[in-house]
Amino acid sequence: MGEHKSSGKPFGISKQEVRQAYQKVAANKGAAGVDGVSLAEFESDLKGNLYKIWNRMSSGSYFPPPVKAVEIPKAHGAGTRVLGVPTIETGSRKFFDTVPWDRILAAVEANTALPWVILYVRPSARTPSRK
Repeated sequence: MGEHKSSGKPFGISKQEVRQAYQKVAANKGAAGVDGVSLAEFESDLKGNLYKIWNRMSSGSYFPPPVKAVEIPKAHGAGTRVLGVPTIETGSRKFFDTVPWDRILAAVEANTALPWVILYVRPSARTPSRK
């Protein structure tokens, strides 16, 4: 995982970026997601697991698993609200907050030719104008 740039991969995602995303997930000390994998289990083969994530993300074949829905009590008032708990692997969502949008768009375009999918991913579709 010491390599900083991906070589021979279509998307320039570094192994260091994946490691940093994992470190944010670990610092949060969250619960296991739908796959039931805890932080301790994920860390039992940390290097291998991070490599697999990097390999799939940098090749454009990464698809995050579903998010586990958990009801938690509301902070103020009666009732509950639903909290989405990602897997340790999808917990790398913070990673996507730091990836340049053109890389995400390139990954989508590499995996679909459907114009409507690309339309919804393009920045202009995500941010409606406010006139």
